[in-house]
Amino acid sequence: MATLEAHRARLAAALRRRLEVARTDLERLRNSYAFRMPLETIRRHEQRLDDLVASATLAVRRRLESARERLATAEGRLRALSPLAVLERGYSVTRVPETGRVLRSADQAPPGTTIETILHAGKLLSKVQQATPPQDNR
Repeated sequence: MATLEAHRARLAAALRRRLEVARTDLERLRNSYAFRMPLETIRRHEQRLDDLVASATLAVRRRLESARERLATAEGRLRALSPLAVLERGYSVTRVPETGRVLRSADQAPPGTTIETILHAGKLLSKVQQATPPQDNR
């Protein structure tokens, strides 16, 4: 019987300790900021989320603007190098219409050759009457 009583006393003491730990935990939770002010905690998290969204939005806008500027720069370079831009400045491209070969020298089109001259606004079809070969200007 004494052993049973000792076990009962130990069990009761263990239960009291366990109850005291549970009470301490409950008191700590009850006194915690999140439990006392749950709406304030939610508002803080909402504000942090709003800040993150605003920051991400700003970062995306900056990257987009930077990409637009790079694209505009590349577009300007391409336009300047475009054969159409050269034509707009008053130059022309002359080629043999049958082959599409661009003429770079007068000796490529002997008299009687039909040539096509591409201008900024339209094309001319001509027949070579005379071709003067290039002179050596060294």
